[in-house]
Amino acid sequence: MACCLRSAMLSGITKPGDFLSVRSNARCVSVARASPLTQIEDLADRNYGARDLFGLLTLLFPFIDTRNQFHVDHVFPRSQFHANKLKALGFTTDESAGLGAMKERLANLQLLQGPDNQSKSDQMPADWITATFKTKAEREDYIARHLLDGVMTDLKGFETFYKGRRKRLIDRIESVLNSTAVSAEA
Repeated sequence: MACCLRSAMLSGITKPGDFLSVRSNARCVSVARASPLTQIEDLADRNYGARDLFGLLTLLFPFIDTRNQFHVDHVFPRSQFHANKLKALGFTTDESAGLGAMKERLANLQLLQGPDNQSKSDQMPADWITATFKTKAEREDYIARHLLDGVMTDLKGFETFYKGRRKRLIDRIESVLNSTAVSAEA
């Protein structure tokens, strides 16, 4: 069940090498169909700074080589969500509050190697991806592997991006739980 995955992740993931024990402990997870959707949605709504966030991201994106130093990065930079910037874009106070909450959740987070995160700084994701990955194939691969379909150069479509990526992350969580359960049963 998702609660078993959560306890595996809460077992002290504080540095990159710890994720291996999470993957090992996650074998106790039973089939996701037996897990309430609310537990999976709870994982999808993890906030920046949550103790189990790094472990969750390494489970969802197993191609990440955690032998290197990684940072939890905001896909859309925090600096873009200041009230005055959002007001200038035409967002109401209520919309700004909602966007502010979304910016801190899993759907707006990714693991980036330390130097990449520092070079990205406050760039919008589409701008950074274009500058970092020179060919269209490299950009498409990065976007697909990180579930970043719909990234853009401004915040006007952020809510649509967020909801789409959150849905893709929920699907990935279910897939990880199902594949872990199948391998545990074997």
